[in-house]
Amino acid sequence: MRCSEVKNNLVDYATGKLNSVEIAEHLEKCEDCRLEFERIKNVVSILSEYKIEEPSEFYWSNFLYRVKRKIAQRNNISTFALKPILFAPSMAVIIIGFLLGIGFSNLFMSQPDFYFSQVSDFEITGVLIKPSELSGVSTETLEMAVSYLYEKYQIPYIDAKIENYQEIDIEEVLKRIENKF
Repeated sequence: MRCSEVKNNLVDYATGKLNSVEIAEHLEKCEDCRLEFERIKNVVSILSEYKIEEPSEFYWSNFLYRVKRKIAQRNNISTFALKPILFAPSMAVIIIGFLLGIGFSNLFMSQPDFYFSQVSDFEITGVLIKPSELSGVSTETLEMAVSYLYEKYQIPYIDAKIENYQEIDIEEVLKRIENKF
């Protein structure tokens, strides 16, 4: 017998499940196989000291169910492990969408207030004039605002009617400008 065949059968020979004259003869001749047999025999003798109870019939009757349940639990754990990976890109998409929404909403919002800028003092600071605040604004400021708006937006009919801005209805001019936006 060859060493590989003997080594494959040493456990059965050590436990007494296999009685073979050929294995016994080979062990007498081959020192490597004999050392391996001695190690296996020591392990078998140590294990034989421990009494292992056979599982009951109930254990085997629901064995398949328990195996399937364990497999299902592992699948749930692996799916849960992926959730943090999916969380970060989802949050990034939501944040980007939110920021784009804010940006585009500000871009297309109509503004009821008018911002007038002129070369003099107004160029540095600017003046924010609401139609409701016109009563408190000086005539000079209104003239500058109207002339600025006329130059910038080229509102028709202003100089065709009257060249003196003091006599033009400022509310009407502001309504025209408001309609332009």
